Amino acid sequence: MTAQLALGTYRCRAIREAAVRAAASGAQWIDTAPNYATGRAQDLLAPALAAHPSLRIATKAGYFTAATGAEAVNAGVLTEDQAVTGHSLAPDYVRWQTGRNREQLGRERLDLVLLHNPERAHPGDRLALHRDAGGVRRPGGSRGGRACGRVRHRHVGGPGGGGVHGGGAARPGR
Repeated sequence: MTAQLALGTYRCRAIREAAVRAAASGAQWIDTAPNYATGRAQDLLAPALAAHPSLRIATKAGYFTAATGAEAVNAGVLTEDQAVTGHSLAPDYVRWQTGRNREQLGRERLDLVLLHNPERAHPGDRLALHRDAGGVRRPGGSRGGRACGRVRHRHVGGPGGGGVHGGGAARPGR
């Protein structure tokens, strides 16, 4: 396996500028999440991704800000009780968040979607996580910046065939 240069946006203070520099330095990947930068990270990345379409993007579903929780309640994918927890891997929420990630990032397709801290859904119970994740063959995700197994989602794309499915975590086009 060959190492690839990537930018991680967790706790990054100048996301837009860092993404431009990373692309200019030959980075091939940017890692982000919808809750980074108080929910603004993906919107801040969108212009750099548009200017550098070869950059690949890894994002997540799981954690969310209070504002995103309220949007998810309004969309009918979370209850108010679920929204106050700040974390959900309910299949309807994951599908909704993946679509929202595509919109915020300005991408028809996402290269990689990780389940963010899946152990919060069912601490110590990987079989329950597998059962409740809906279409996941093997549970896994992202915890503390480390990948935790491989996850496969069924297709959760939008119009025009865009979306997420496949291997690694969740990859389009497979």
